Amino acid sequence: EDDLNPFLAPKYSFPLKFGCQNHLTGLFITQLADGIMGLDNAKASYVKQMHGTGLIPNEGFSLCYSRQDVIDPDGTESGAFTLGGSDPRVRKSPQVWTSGSGSSGFYSVKIRNFYLRAGNSGSSAQATDPGTKVISLGVGSLTLRGQVIVDSGTTDTYFARALGGQFSKVFEQLSGKKYSHTKQK
Repeated sequence: EDDLNPFLAPKYSFPLKFGCQNHLTGLFITQLADGIMGLDNAKASYVKQMHGTGLIPNEGFSLCYSRQDVIDPDGTESGAFTLGGSDPRVRKSPQVWTSGSGSSGFYSVKIRNFYLRAGNSGSSAQATDPGTKVISLGVGSLTLRGQVIVDSGTTDTYFARALGGQFSKVFEQLSGKKYSHTKQK
């Protein structure tokens, strides 16, 4: 059986406890997705409930992102969310694992370093050109002091202020342009 076949989805159904949104703030008006599934490591989380039914082998999951050249409001493949572990069919580069630590209820990770690389080297995290320039921001867990949460329920990525100066410097070094929050040309 091919577990990617959408007609087999009923075999993965289970009674799910969930909550509903009752107040809309307009935060996600411009996003393409029409729903959000947040992740946390609470007892009632989707992953833990599914594991509790025996439908997935463990409480692990993987988020594998890909970048598409064309974005379509009717749907754009942008990666895979795999429950119960990892699926090697969706990866182009080695899997990186972390334990789901943190006491806030969120999955969190410790960042050891940040890297920027020159563009036009493929859409995978691993450049397709071995000569691609990759620069470390030279920051690590001591600079960042703490953990970063993994949140699939937001369309934005926020970095610690401690990264700002070095990020801007390396961005300009690679692109020849000053970093700005406005659209780059």
